[in-house]
Amino acid sequence: MHLSGRETRLLSCGIPGRIGGVSDGPGERGLTPDDPAFWDDSFADDAVLPAGWDGASGKQRCVLAHAAEDGWLADIVADFLGEEVDGHVFEEVDRRRSADGLTTARYALRPGREWKPSPDIAEIRAAVPEFAVIVRQLITDRVVEVRRMPYEHANWGEGDALSVGQVDRVLDDPESWLPGRATAGSVMISLNRGGPARRQFSGGDG
Repeated sequence: MHLSGRETRLLSCGIPGRIGGVSDGPGERGLTPDDPAFWDDSFADDAVLPAGWDGASGKQRCVLAHAAEDGWLADIVADFLGEEVDGHVFEEVDRRRSADGLTTARYALRPGREWKPSPDIAEIRAAVPEFAVIVRQLITDRVVEVRRMPYEHANWGEGDALSVGQVDRVLDDPESWLPGRATAGSVMISLNRGGPARRQFSGGDG
């Protein structure tokens, strides 16, 4: 497996995975997703962190980590409420930098601890209002943005921008947050590619 570009470490459902054998995952270190330190391994050491990352809560970091991967809104809460189980992880076995500065890493699948998203729909629904506040504030602060995608494997650039009213309806609808296979009309979240983002969040920190 080869990863290039941002080289994010979100190798399993948006949750930091083991790379280079440095640990068996944040759960093994006694951390939970509500602890900001749980997300410390979400990005490569030389990656540019999202605006406000250092002062973000665990829930904010969960949102930001998914946004950095152009992730699905419907995966965020289920991942946050998940648990670490025995399974397999990707471990870095080789890293090379080309003449033009692009780094490519090679990974192998090894036994280890992996993250299992929560299947508890009632629990996910109960957490939606809090995450909706967080995402809405991050959008207001121009840190993240959301788009509705035309088909399952669409790229971010193919998505349709949402009006303020449409964003509110999406975030306030629990169905938007329930995990499942992405389809036409599913909502993707990404880091804001536009103008400058505020360096500190103004609220909704969970």
